[in-house]
Amino acid sequence: MKRYTLPLILASTLLVQSVSAQSSTPVIGYYKQTLQPGNTPVVCGFTTKKDFQGAMTSRVTGTPNSDINKTGAAWGNNQFQTSANPATQSSHFLEILSLGVNEGMIFDIFSNDSDTITVVGSTAGLAGTETFCVRKHVTLGTLFPPATTELLQGSDTVTVIDSDGNAAEYSHNGGNWEDVGSLEDGNPRVIYPGQGFIVHRGGATPVSVTVGGNEVSYVKSGKTMVPL
Repeated sequence: MKRYTLPLILASTLLVQSVSAQSSTPVIGYYKQTLQPGNTPVVCGFTTKKDFQGAMTSRVTGTPNSDINKTGAAWGNNQFQTSANPATQSSHFLEILSLGVNEGMIFDIFSNDSDTITVVGSTAGLAGTETFCVRKHVTLGTLFPPATTELLQGSDTVTVIDSDGNAAEYSHNGGNWEDVGSLEDGNPRVIYPGQGFIVHRGGATPVSVTVGGNEVSYVKSGKTMVPL
């Protein structure tokens, strides 16, 4: 099996130290990966910032969606669901941070109100007191912005495979990514933490692409588990 080494360039790590205290910013950055002509597997080593972190006060499991409650959270209505079609596309996800068997579990967010987040899937394994955070999904459009990516229009493509084995191939026209088969907008296509995808380099020479940066520049610590 061929192994691929991803050179990691962590930028903008700031440590402020005084006589009495010290603090630091989150580790953020990007790295460069060289793509040879043909297909190359890629995994994004970054995620987005935490939009919220706290401990849930209860949970209610259901089918197909479940509720996670945080008394007094005072969230805005659908603050964590900005997708036009939440039934097929989630814009944010909820991640369990508490240590234990559920650490790193990720749930797509379907909707939220002032103190309840409705997630896709069952929360039956949770105690209802876990610490969690909410992050915006990394998408194809935020990971490789069509206007600035080194990937070439038309010839270089990205193929994402879902948990059911369905593959979708995307190319970009400079303004947005497009599904090669349906021509639908591919910018919102979710790239989960740790999810691999295939980049096809159509040109005859290698290209160095930027992975991460901008809003997709935060290092996620701990485990990652995505329910299937």
